[in-house]
Order: sequence, then structure tokens, then C-alpha cells
Amino acid sequence: MKKCLAIVLTLAAALAPAALAQKTTSTVYEFVKSSSWKSNTSASVNSVASDAFLSFTDPSTGNLVVINQGSKEMAGGLVSDQAPLPADYTAKYFEAVFTFQISADDMPHLARHETDLKITLKSAPSGTTLANQANGSCQWNADKRLWQLDPTGKVWVDTGYTTPPIVGTNTLRIQFWTDGLKWSVTGISLNGERPFVPDPAVFANVPMITTNWGAGLHPQLQTELKGAPWYLREQYTHVIVITSDSPIPWVPAA
Repeated sequence: MKKCLAIVLTLAAALAPAALAQKTTSTVYEFVKSSSWKSNTSASVNSVASDAFLSFTDPSTGNLVVINQGSKEMAGGLVSDQAPLPADYTAKYFEAVFTFQISADDMPHLARHETDLKITLKSAPSGTTLANQANGSCQWNADKRLWQLDPTGKVWVDTGYTTPPIVGTNTLRIQFWTDGLKWSVTGISLNGERPFVPDPAVFANVPMITTNWGAGLHPQLQTELKGAPWYLREQYTHVIVITSDSPIPWVPAA
């Protein structure tokens, strides 16, 4: 089974030579070619379950293809992967990079496009829970025509960022900070735009979410469809997570 690829950079200048004045350590995780993506269509994921929600690697392109087959309006599910983190992990800065493609046929049926990075720095003791997770969930709400975040793990909150995904290739970048006690969304950028900073009064220094999860990085890819029945398809060229002990510069997508 293929796991995500992790590359440790002892000099973050490998990411942005001109932007960094001090030595730092960064790790880059690439999940797109992992074969350990798992599907979930339970009621805890979406109130209307897809008939089928799955992912596979396209052998001709190497892209991760995510399929949502639904016969009901707002049908959805997710696929998720993970990379474990050591118990003494000290990085505080994180970036998720999602490069995805949507066809002209599928765009009118895309009700929600959700890309999550759940950051769990400490494992909850067996059989118990712990306030241990930064809930980096982010979705495009096609009905409201804006991006939303979920700072409490309970309800979507409008950000005011309104740049829509386009037909073709999109790159969404989201940056986070956490010290294991609180966490913040520090910026969102679609397709190379100047980063949008969500309202710090709502999205900064938020208490960690209580879970029973183990320490790790947990990317999730989710859609909900409209105009059912439909066979909604997205392709991902990159699902990258960067971790660093110093702020991560906003650099052009690869």
C-alpha cells in the first residue's frame, strides 16, 4: 500500500529562497498518489448519503479521481487519508495545497466543494477524548457563492471570500497556525490571488476541537451535488501539506 510521500527540508529556502532570512525545518507531504484513501458516506459526514463515493488513481495521469454518484439532491460523502505525527512534534505553521480540476459538465452540479486539513498534534488517550485538533475544514458554497470555514467543528461560518472555482484547474491554498492549545486560519488563496485573511475575531486563536483521534495530518476531500441524479467527478493533481517551525511564505503553486 502506498502511503503519502514526506520530504523534510532542512532549509525552507528550498520553498522560497528570497523570502526567508533564517534557517528552518519544513516537511512536505504529498497525498495524491497514496493508495490509503478511505471512503465514508455515514450520516456524520453528510445528511444525504451518496449512492457511491469513492476515489482511485487514474493510471494515465496519476491524478486522484474523486467520484460522487448521487440520485438525491445534496448527496455527498468524503474520502480521507492521514499521515501520523510523532508525539513530540513541534511545528506550528501549516499549509494545505489542493490542486483540482472540474469539468464544464460537472460545474453546474457542484453544490459544495470541501477540502479539509484536520491537524491533530496530540493523540487522545485510549478510550477517552482530548482537546487536540485544529479543524481546518473549508468549503465552497455554490448557493451562497462564497468560501466557508468551520472553526468550532459544528457549523459553517461565512468568510467573505468570494472568488469561485473555475472550470479547469484550480489551486486552493490555506494556511494555519496552532500551538496545540489554540489554532487560527491565517489565509486563503485561490488560483494565485493575494491571500484573503478571515476575520481574526472569528477565525483566530480558536480553542482546539475535542476528539478521540490519534496524532496526525488528516486531509479530507468532499462534495455535495445538485441536479440529481448525477455522477460528479473531480480530479486532484496535488494534495499537499507543508509543516514548518517558521511562517510559510505565500509562493506560487507548483
